[in-house]
Amino acid sequence: MTYEPRALERKWQERWEDGGRYEADPGSDEDATFVTVPYPYPSGGMHIGHARTYTVPDVYARYRRLQGDDVLFPIAWHVTGTPIIGAVNRLQKGEEEQLSVLRDTYNVPEDELEELETPMGFARYFIENHYKRNMKSLGLSIDWRREFTTNDDRYSKFVTWQYETLREDDRLEKGFHPVKYCTEEENPVTTHDLLEGEEAERQEYTLVKFGLGSTTVPMATLRPETVRGVTNAYIKPEATTWRPR
Repeated sequence: MTYEPRALERKWQERWEDGGRYEADPGSDEDATFVTVPYPYPSGGMHIGHARTYTVPDVYARYRRLQGDDVLFPIAWHVTGTPIIGAVNRLQKGEEEQLSVLRDTYNVPEDELEELETPMGFARYFIENHYKRNMKSLGLSIDWRREFTTNDDRYSKFVTWQYETLREDDRLEKGFHPVKYCTEEENPVTTHDLLEGEEAERQEYTLVKFGLGSTTVPMATLRPETVRGVTNAYIKPEATTWRPR
């Protein structure tokens, strides 16, 4: 007898799906469990880290079902933010490195590349051809009727409601903190948005104000304790920073 695990998996996965095994509907059952997990960001294909991330809550969801709970395990796709937009911009510009990633790493057919030239087209390709396909292959016990994206109107309104509620309860605080910044897109970005410079570190300077007649000139220094020893300062007209000597 030949053991073919994939064939055996498909048989039971199809049976569970056809029978609505993982579909959960609102009811009066008090023994209910809601399982959620950070949504994947489809700026590329699914990898083994995703498999671990979504297998862990799947094990818990199955355990709670065995305990008799009515378990809701939905899934969503994080499609907002700059990484997808950056990938689309590089694709539109025909950057060879981006084209190589799509063609050689993710095997995107040549005649489908044009469909990836919009943010949602890009996201939808990887959702359908990578994430959903692989999650179903893993047999994750997700209620696929509950699938949505983070730019859906209802979800966006839900996030707005959350922030407004937190603000009304004085649970939000606005302040200042350093951020990474993209000079090309002219907006703040997170580390996973970067094409280069991931290892760059933030360095703090002390700003010292020097008086020149009626003008105040701010100068940055890494050694504020030496400021009393400053004897002169040079100002270079075309420079963007000034440093006392």
